[in-house]
Amino acid sequence: MGKKRRANVRTIRDVLKYHFEKRMSQRKIETSTGISRRQVNRLITAYVALNLPWPPPDDWSDDDLEAKLNRKPMGRRSIAAEIDFLYIHEQLKLPGATLQVLYEEWKEELMNDEGKSGLISYQTFCRKYNGWLSKQRLSMRSKAKYGHASYVDYSGSKVPITNKETGEVRHAELFVGVLGGSGYMYAEATWTQTLNDFIKSHVNMFEFFGGSPTTVVPDNLKSAVTRAHIHSPTINDSYQHLCRYYNVMPVPARPRKPKDKPLAEGGVLLAQRSILFCLRKETFFSIEEANNAIRILLDKLNRKNFTKRDGSRFTQWEEHERPLLNPLPAQRYEVALWSRVRAGYDYLVCVDGRRYSVPYELRGEEFESCLTQSSLQLFHKGRSIVRHDRSYTPDDIVILPQHRPPSHSAFSDWSPEDVLRWAAEIGPSVLEQASKMLENVVDRTLGYRRSQMLKSMVKEFGNDVVERACSYALKFGILDTRMLREIINKKLYTLDVSNSPTASIPDINHENIRGSTYYVEVISTKGEHPNDEPSYKGEAN
Repeated sequence: MGKKRRANVRTIRDVLKYHFEKRMSQRKIETSTGISRRQVNRLITAYVALNLPWPPPDDWSDDDLEAKLNRKPMGRRSIAAEIDFLYIHEQLKLPGATLQVLYEEWKEELMNDEGKSGLISYQTFCRKYNGWLSKQRLSMRSKAKYGHASYVDYSGSKVPITNKETGEVRHAELFVGVLGGSGYMYAEATWTQTLNDFIKSHVNMFEFFGGSPTTVVPDNLKSAVTRAHIHSPTINDSYQHLCRYYNVMPVPARPRKPKDKPLAEGGVLLAQRSILFCLRKETFFSIEEANNAIRILLDKLNRKNFTKRDGSRFTQWEEHERPLLNPLPAQRYEVALWSRVRAGYDYLVCVDGRRYSVPYELRGEEFESCLTQSSLQLFHKGRSIVRHDRSYTPDDIVILPQHRPPSHSAFSDWSPEDVLRWAAEIGPSVLEQASKMLENVVDRTLGYRRSQMLKSMVKEFGNDVVERACSYALKFGILDTRMLREIINKKLYTLDVSNSPTASIPDINHENIRGSTYYVEVISTKGEHPNDEPSYKGEAN
């Protein structure tokens, strides 16, 4: 004989109806309802013992009827029902809290109040708590709309790529995107989850779908969300510009809320089972080879017929979802990295480890930078300011001449040749002076300062004065610009000097002036001059 099933509320009503109205025996009721004769007898006996009316009142629900028939004395069931599971749940949020400790506390409190009569085991306590917790969870099933959303995520399982020369294995990420209405899937392998690869995968996904949906739902990775928040997350600037280009609104899933993107979670699981598992024995030597194999299995997955409804993901996408997608732009999106930068006092901004110039008037201002494979464009208050060719030289500095102030342009464009050409226009002495001043000058800054000092004197005193001053200075070998200015200030250049500097010194005969002949005599005679005072060295008194 097969095992008898347990009576539910509908069966209880049938048992009571067959007994009170049809006057059937308990054996026939057993045969008709499928429950044991013992259960039939217990139900009828309990109903009669409780003196309940038949038929039961119309306002009695099934729960009311079951509660009256299953009423038991105070025991394990009633004690378990009185446990404050809400308090237990809140206490579990505290650091170090466990169900075992909370159970021991509850047991000790109960024994102090009522003794051991109402105790339940720890296993029953956990089962009761988990049953209560499952009833607190609510899940609202939303009806998917064609063309409304695309859910994207990365798979935890990765794609191994082998280096053909070294044999080193590098693991690539698996990007997965799913359309919400049809479930049409896209998948590709990328080296990383960084912003550049993340944006490229979106561009490829939209082209694979043949259009863009109204919204895209990513996870809270840094490539999509720079600051996660349950209500107002901060979207990455580069990702925001991508969505704006494709007329898509980003709606990131809430942190630790996988139900916000169930299709992405299911798509990742399906990709792992139907794609990665099937490729586990394959060896790929490039990411292009892996993506070719992934595309074949992906097409097979999309065209596979549903088990519980007609069609496939491909047919649902082609018939219902593709016509509702936003059309793709005429030009393919060029992957661009957007960021906010500020120019320093050197009117340079730092982007990707390189420095680029902006107009010096805008030093200290904030800019939006758009970095592509070929260029860097800078925006100030929504207006494009400059476009640089992108540099790939490490620590490079790119400065446009028109961005420098006049003083910086003068220094940057300075060269000794230009200084000598300028000096030749002033006069031959200035040319010779400038040539000797710049001779053997290694430091560019020092040469620039010397030439600027010479130019400032020409501007202050005139060409003729500086020419004469340089002529005077050259006769005495003076090359210092400070001494040259002293010559001009003291008008030494007006003195009449001959070509030989020593010829202008007159002969002066005086008893207090010894002259050069005195020392010649001292050296030649190795004695003392008669006019000198006697030396007492070595003499006794």
